[in-house]
Amino acid sequence: METSWAARKAAERLETLQAKPNGPSPRNQSPSDRFEGMFRLKEWKARSNE
Repeated sequence: METSWAARKAAERLETLQAKPNGPSPRNQSPSDRFEGMFRLKEWKARSNE
């Protein structure tokens, strides 16, 4: 269950990033948001590689 939820969230994030040509600008993102995004991406990649 948790895996599919994480995959969905990652897909949503990727779609949001792709919707903007150069992604979200760091200026309107808090450091914690950026960090969480990177962490989720790494987590998702690790899961999909298993």
